[in-house]
Amino acid sequence: MAQDKQHPLPDGILPLRGSVTTSFAYTTIKDRMPVILTKAIDTLTRHLHDLHLDEGPAAQSAKTAEAKECISTLSKLKYEMIRDRRVTYVVDNESDAETWNFLVDGLKESWGGDTWFSAPWLFVECLMYRKIQEVFNKTENWKNFDVFAPQQKEPAFNGSVKSMIELSKHLANVESKMLEREGRSLALREFIQFSLWGNQTDLSLLINVNHADMHKSQASSAQNLSEFEKNIIVNDMDAVLEKLLNIDGGRIDIVLDNAGFELVADLCLADFLISSGIAKTVMLHAKKFPWFVSDTTPRDLEWTFAAVEKKAVEVGDEGLKARAARWTGLVKEGKWIVKVDDFWTTPYSFWNLPTAAPELRSSLNESSFVIYKGDLNYRKLVYDAEWSTTTPFATAIGPVAETIKAPFVALRTCKSDVAVGLKEGQEGDLKGRDSDWMVSGKYGMVQSFGC
Repeated sequence: MAQDKQHPLPDGILPLRGSVTTSFAYTTIKDRMPVILTKAIDTLTRHLHDLHLDEGPAAQSAKTAEAKECISTLSKLKYEMIRDRRVTYVVDNESDAETWNFLVDGLKESWGGDTWFSAPWLFVECLMYRKIQEVFNKTENWKNFDVFAPQQKEPAFNGSVKSMIELSKHLANVESKMLEREGRSLALREFIQFSLWGNQTDLSLLINVNHADMHKSQASSAQNLSEFEKNIIVNDMDAVLEKLLNIDGGRIDIVLDNAGFELVADLCLADFLISSGIAKTVMLHAKKFPWFVSDTTPRDLEWTFAAVEKKAVEVGDEGLKARAARWTGLVKEGKWIVKVDDFWTTPYSFWNLPTAAPELRSSLNESSFVIYKGDLNYRKLVYDAEWSTTTPFATAIGPVAETIKAPFVALRTCKSDVAVGLKEGQEGDLKGRDSDWMVSGKYGMVQSFGC
């Protein structure tokens, strides 16, 4: 990957960072990120215990030693973070290590700080997940271990099965009808909203969630949507629908966010795009390695197909079972294309695409339409900065508009201290309703460009 300094923000606009003690960035670095590391350590400790029960002495010796070293290194990372030490280099042999270290070297000059709290929040949050992956990259026996899967991703999936069944039934009901343009528009509106509100289920935020009850807060029926829609605070839905309904068989890209229920909602949207004839192919962009706890990797996609089928058999739902088989078939037929690029697991803003990931940029520009899912993609579109909430979306995305020619929409529930495109007075109204509106995940944004 080419190296590129992070794009300078306009004069007077500073990046969000943890040194501002009244910010959500501060709370995240001080509280949430250490808890995520603690849970990773706990998961490894449990696996270490299981090793002694399940495997022979030789295997125990090698894997146990590496697991103990991983636990020690993660503990050190947590110690350095909470004490606001300088961030350190990535020291494995992966292809992106040089780029990360180039950016670490430039922190002081570019942003005025190179510690966990003084460097930009976007950078250090991304760096934590890269440092977690570094721990496993340096082993022989744990390279492919997803430390977030056993106690977080998989229980969250199991707690969402009721929502998945309901959503699958709704998709089948829509497909059973002849969809003229008006009907397609209504159905597409629904599935875009399901995809939007699926973004509420973010395990990097829900660090103390009761996985068994996750379905209770998930939008999985048309009735749910009518209750949720009033909380879409910027809504370009009509323009997005008009653009999508006129694509007529092109390629649509979905830059995925969380696994679990959000991924299933995204797959239902991708399924409808194909079955309705809106898209000929859908390209699904996944993360290279475990990222932000619950972000979707290729392993998560494969695991989800199998898990949906398994759950369908357990509950005796033939419709859900058929849906899992159809999704596997769409991948085999090349109608769904799973794509991975190093760029998605860097701290780069989308402003950096031309130099940091020119091949990805070219690919995105071949798309008929791009859907960016989730809060992190939103933060990278506008950059994680102290924008006024009334800053026009087109202004905040700046050079992105010149970088990505394909029309796009950002589907995001608000879970960080950045939001743009609001009307005058809207922020005050939101604060009056909910002082935590920016970070609670209760409010959604459907913001488009080029539509």
